[in-house]
Amino acid sequence: MAKIKALIRFDWFVKFFQKEKNEAYYKNLREENSWARTLRAELRAAKKEQALDIAREMKMEGEPVEKIKKYTGLSDDEIEGL
Repeated sequence: MAKIKALIRFDWFVKFFQKEKNEAYYKNLREENSWARTLRAELRAAKKEQALDIAREMKMEGEPVEKIKKYTGLSDDEIEGL
């Protein structure tokens, strides 16, 4: 009987430890995903700013709007707003 109680306690401990381990794993995974989403958003913003800078320079050089659209991927409204 004592062996059975010891096994039950051990089994409970293992299940508890696994639960804590899984919760920590998923918490870390959520944090990594959050970090990755933030990084992607910052990268998109940086690319957009770079495209706007290029479009500004091209517009100052007198390039046609169609050419600016082709090389930067910006819309007509974005280019006209520069």
